[in-house]
Amino acid sequence: MSRIADRIQQVRRQRFVGRTAETALFRAALTTESPLFSAIFVHGAGGVGKTALLRVWGEIAEAAGAVAVRVDAQSVEPSPVAFLSALGASLELEQGDSPIDALTRGPRHVLLLDTYDSLAPIDEWVRERFLPELPGTALVVIASRNPPSPEWTSDPGWRESLRSVPLRNLSPAQARSYLRVEKVPETLHDQVLAATHGHPLALSLLVDVIRQHDQDHRAITEVDLRDTPDVVRVLLERIIAAVPSPRHRRALEVCAHTRVTTEEILRAVLGGDDAGELFSWLRRLSFVEEGETGVSPHELARDVIDADLQWRDQASYTAMHRKVRRHVLGHIRHDAGRAQQQAVADLVFLQRVHPPIRAFMDWSSHGRHYPDALAPGDREALLDMTQRWQGPESAELVAYWLDR
Repeated sequence: MSRIADRIQQVRRQRFVGRTAETALFRAALTTESPLFSAIFVHGAGGVGKTALLRVWGEIAEAAGAVAVRVDAQSVEPSPVAFLSALGASLELEQGDSPIDALTRGPRHVLLLDTYDSLAPIDEWVRERFLPELPGTALVVIASRNPPSPEWTSDPGWRESLRSVPLRNLSPAQARSYLRVEKVPETLHDQVLAATHGHPLALSLLVDVIRQHDQDHRAITEVDLRDTPDVVRVLLERIIAAVPSPRHRRALEVCAHTRVTTEEILRAVLGGDDAGELFSWLRRLSFVEEGETGVSPHELARDVIDADLQWRDQASYTAMHRKVRRHVLGHIRHDAGRAQQQAVADLVFLQRVHPPIRAFMDWSSHGRHYPDALAPGDREALLDMTQRWQGPESAELVAYWLDR
């Protein structure tokens, strides 16, 4: 007789797409008697699919004859005693039995540690005391928002025994596969991808919105995060962990609104003398990346945070936008060369909030290109492109000016 759990598991499996390379790595470790590494450290922003991946890997392990043991650290006090107690509960041990001894007995074990960020206070104990006691055949999978700490990668032993796996958003092809499974109309695929950037949680939430409209016989023709504040709220809860203070929240909102954030712009927009502290905090967030000229959030996190403030407090949003714009215009007036070009790019990026302008810009690639002089072969390419999209009359005008 089938169980409700079997039906739930089947639906989850049908809706799991992508992660082919990551799963191949896991299978390779699982099918080798003496694996080349002992632990896989999966890391990525909240809602990117770490828990779903661990769930699938657990099923693969069970199908291969191993025992999958999952511990969600989110509900575990960060202490060795509490962790071992939670592990013992997952192993269904009697009070007083040793979890390490249980992992040593019987078939091969795969230990799946989810939400590892919660165990940060005992990271050294896990790395130096707990994991080394496990049998050599055990495979450990750790899922965290943040990548492994430097102590993992600076240790020669762990450097050879650990595989760090960054989990990104789904590719456009993978996201479209998911939307087809969910029976989302093809006419909405491009809009859903543009709104979610392939973020798995965002995809599933927008699919729920579309399905609800279908049930109410109100077909959706456009998809925009700014039209779904309930989706934004859930995404904020998952993408952003606890924010230390209102000042940190404001710094996060500035970071989401600007193309690149620096201490300087935080100081200009927020005032005060804590810009350095706020910038250091932004750098540590799992969904914020460092670049050549500053830091910027992942695209979905940026859209969600920006949309939430605009929906929640339009006056504050407008005031922040004006301060950022004033700061950028100051750099355009006073800088030169590459610095001025960067400031112009910053100003253009701010225009993405205006519907008539954002329709003409490919914001996903904005800021990755730079102006340069014509090179050999450019003339033919430009004329061909103009001829194809704007016709012979425009092509003649382009040729006229290219020759001059």
